[in-house]
This record gives sequence, C-alpha cells and structure tokens, in this order.
Amino acid sequence: MMIFFIKFLFAPQLFVWACQHFEAMASFMNKFFKLNSFYFDKNLSDFVTENKVKYILAYRNLIYSILFQFLFFIDCLVFFIGYFTESIIFNNKIKTVDTSFLGVFICLICYPPFNYVSLSLSSWKRTETYFSFVADDISFINWLFYIVALLLIILYVSASVSLFTKASNLTNRGIVSRFPYNIVRHPAYISKISLWWLASFCVIKNFLISQMYLKTFLYIIVALLWTFIYFLRAITEERHLLQDPEYRDYTKIVKYRFIPYVF
Repeated sequence: MMIFFIKFLFAPQLFVWACQHFEAMASFMNKFFKLNSFYFDKNLSDFVTENKVKYILAYRNLIYSILFQFLFFIDCLVFFIGYFTESIIFNNKIKTVDTSFLGVFICLICYPPFNYVSLSLSSWKRTETYFSFVADDISFINWLFYIVALLLIILYVSASVSLFTKASNLTNRGIVSRFPYNIVRHPAYISKISLWWLASFCVIKNFLISQMYLKTFLYIIVALLWTFIYFLRAITEERHLLQDPEYRDYTKIVKYRFIPYVF
C-alpha cells in the first residue's frame, strides 16, 4: 500500500513539474531568439554603452533562466521515470519502504500540497532564480552569484541523474556510489540548501537595507527551520537505508553526509 501511495502521489507531480519546466524553458528560449534577432539587426556602432550593458544583462538572465529550467526539467523527468519503472532489467526493484511516521511525515511536508500551508504562513520563498538585487547588475559579485547558483544546480541534478531509475522517495532501490555520491552521501540536499541560502542572502540584504528587521528575523528563522527539516530528511533516510548491509558498507567508504572532511 505504501509503494502504491508513493508512486501515485509523486509520479503525477513530477510529470506536471517536468512539463512546466519544459514550457518555461521554451518560453525563455523564444525570448532569447527574439532578443538575439533584435540586437543583431541593429547597427552596433549606434549603441551607446548603456544599451550594450542592458543587452548583456538581458542575455545573462535569459541564459541562466534557460539553463535553470532545462536542468530542473531533467531532474523531474528522471524522478518521473524512477517512479514508473521497477524491474530487474533496470536493477531498481524496491527492496524496502520506509513506513515510519517520522520518515513519511518529514518527506511529505516537503512537497505539495503539504508544504503550501507552511510556506504560506511565512515570508520565506524558496527562490533560486534571480540574484539581481544582491549588488549592481553589472558587478562581479552578481556574476559570481549566478555562476555559483548554476554549479549548485548542476550538482543537484547530477545526483538525480546518478540515481536514474533508482530515483524515488521513501524507498531503497539499491545503493548508488558513483559521482556525486562518491563524495558525500547527500549531495542533492546540501546543494539544494546551499542554493536556497544563496538566494536568501539576497533577500535578507534587501530587507536590511529597507530596515525591515522583524521581517529579516522571521525570514531567517523560517529558513533555518526548513534547513533543519531537510537535515531530518537525510537522517530519516539513512535510518531506513542502514537496514541494508550494502548501505552500511557504503557509509564506511563515503564517511561524510554533506561536506567532505567536515560533516
């Protein structure tokens, strides 16, 4: 019953999200081609520096948005395939299912519709898309934020791709030890949390500049709470997976959960 519940709860969500990311990617690509056509139809010598900078920033934002949507489309597609395939051929037969209350509860509150309530009650929005208000648009810091964000997303999606047909929640379909799981045991969680805090830094900075100190405090508290929730997800997952001798051997080789040589 739990296996069917997991499949029919998560699989449709992942399919819808994959379609949404693909649609958004197509929309951003259309904007990119229109911008590209408009820019190269102009006589560049007639462009003042301000206009050139504006176009550079527009290109940056569109390229980032296209890559963002494409990477998360791949992520959702991989998990959708994982939920709908279970076969010896794919080497992803379900060994065990986590039916513990804490394990199921912590997992479910991270997904719709259960997370709608918690997020609607707080000012914290888990945004990973725009960093334009961390500094001046053209500044090196802003470029650095975009690059770091993309690297974190690539790490996050690479974890999903490594799991491939074994990707799913609350189930043990076999242990994966290839990159990035050969570096830390929870690369997806640490990259996702790091990405949230990268974006949260921008929001907090904006709040502080506007002297919204109470809102800043509440925002940080909620962000810390969600960080703790994902830490608990890692703990409850490991508690379930440690029933498998293969996973216990894996933890002896890959000793760190989140940060190599630290934790």
